[in-house]
Amino acid sequence: MISIDQILYETFTNDSALMALLPGSVHSTWSTEGEYPRLIFDASMTSLNNEIQGGSLTIDVFGKGNNKVILEAIRTRVEYLLESQFFATDETGPTLRFWKRNHDTVPDDSPQIIHLIIQYDIRAARIRPS
Repeated sequence: MISIDQILYETFTNDSALMALLPGSVHSTWSTEGEYPRLIFDASMTSLNNEIQGGSLTIDVFGKGNNKVILEAIRTRVEYLLESQFFATDETGPTLRFWKRNHDTVPDDSPQIIHLIIQYDIRAARIRPS
């Protein structure tokens, strides 16, 4: 069964341009391991009704130092990979879409760390059993 986490992980890690910017790696669970910058994503889906599923995706990108240029390049690449495309899971078929809600750089506990948050809304139609 293909899950939304698998789709996101494969979309990010199979893109050589994104991975060139992310030597720290991609994680689907919270991680403090690895180099910087690193990308951590968290997706959740809920049923809106019998026909539609909705959800949210939060992407946290952590960088070191005060160089926001790399984080902006990562943000731009993530947007390119997710927007204006349909993705497919076993439950939704090829109807899964991401719409960016917002992005912002936020203060981190450590002054040496830059923290970029990107938030998306998710919508998908359910596949009816045959």
